[in-house]
Amino acid sequence: MPGVRTIARSAFVCALLLKSFLVAPGILGPPYDPNLYTDRCQRCWVAAGSRPAFINTMQKLSTLPSFPCSAFSHVYTCFETVGLQGYYCGRCHHYVNFSLRACPNHGQFTQYIPDPQWTEQAGTA
Repeated sequence: MPGVRTIARSAFVCALLLKSFLVAPGILGPPYDPNLYTDRCQRCWVAAGSRPAFINTMQKLSTLPSFPCSAFSHVYTCFETVGLQGYYCGRCHHYVNFSLRACPNHGQFTQYIPDPQWTEQAGTA
């Protein structure tokens, strides 16, 4: 039946498109507390005016279940791993990575990386 096959294919494509906006199971999205962010993210939070508006500017990029703590903490002797959730802030054009659980030695991390395309366009380094 070609009609059922077309509907199934359309549903599959729609599910793939929606998946890019979902957060990993059990993760409610970026942290609620703006104090967990850098100063620039806090400015985006304030500019958005509310948590939902702020969250809508954050596009989920990737989830890594096992990421070395040493990449965040720069303590290269730490062999712990943490989960990593990556986002892109459409308001200030920066990549934001959150550790999903705390390292027993170094705690929880937020990593903030400027988008090179926007940095070059703005003429700042």
